[in-house]
Amino acid sequence: MIKSNRKTLLFVLLFVFISSLYASLTWASASTPLNSDEQEAKKAVQNYINGIKNHDVEEILEWVVDTRFRSEVEQRKKYQELFEHSSIGISKTKIERIEKVDENTMNVLLELSRKGSGKIHIIELPVIKSDNKWRLLITGLGVKE
Repeated sequence: MIKSNRKTLLFVLLFVFISSLYASLTWASASTPLNSDEQEAKKAVQNYINGIKNHDVEEILEWVVDTRFRSEVEQRKKYQELFEHSSIGISKTKIERIEKVDENTMNVLLELSRKGSGKIHIIELPVIKSDNKWRLLITGLGVKE
C-alpha cells in the first residue's frame, strides 16, 4: 500500500515537473525578447507617458516630435495650457506591442486608461529615430476604442 502511494506521488510530481517545464519553454519561445532599438523605443514611449502623468512639459518635449506645431515655443505653450486648463490624467498604461517597420521607424500600440472614468483607449503611434534618439511622432491622434 505504501509503495503504491509513493508511486502515485512520484508520478504526480513528475507530471507537475514536466508540465511546468513545458509551459515555461513554450512561454519563453512565444515571448521574443526586444532588441536594442526596440528597448530604446519602448523607453522613449515610457518616458513620454511619465511626462504626461507628471504634467512635465520638458520631459514630453524630450521624447516627442509633434508636427502639429510650427515651433517648439508654440508646442511648449500649448502643452502647458493643456495641463493648466484640463484634468488630463492617465491611471494605467500598457505597451501592447512594438513592431519594427524599418531602421528608423517602429509602431507602438498603447492601451491607456483614463483617471476617473477608467475608460480604455487603444492608440497606435509611430516611434521614429530623430537625431539618433527614438521619439514618438505625433501628427494627430488616432484612438481605437
